[in-house]
Amino acid sequence: MNLDKNLKIAVIGLGYVGLPLAIEFSKKYSTIGFDKDEDRINQLKDGIDKTLETCKEDLDKTDITYTTKLNEISDCNANGRCPESFAGIKESTEKLDYIPKVTIDKGIPKFINWYKSYNILK
Repeated sequence: MNLDKNLKIAVIGLGYVGLPLAIEFSKKYSTIGFDKDEDRINQLKDGIDKTLETCKEDLDKTDITYTTKLNEISDCNANGRCPESFAGIKESTEKLDYIPKVTIDKGIPKFINWYKSYNILK
């Protein structure tokens, strides 16, 4: 599946789900990481991840723009919101009665394509 190389992605919420997503997206696409917590943004800019999902070396390799300003994500043409989630599939299955049918490496591109087509229709 080929996605638009001009895709500019905003990941809203840089916790234990949002940050790893932003890191993966930034490997191929222009990525802005937004979080309302200014201390969190400053820590990430300094290469510190308090959630321990990644290390300074990995953060230093990314080309993520970190911000707390909504106007800095206004020109993004794809975004995802990660305010809260279940990290383990066991909890997701028990609490949401949900079992994913697609792996994350196939699901993210599908979501981006869906999101782009959904927003074009509006």
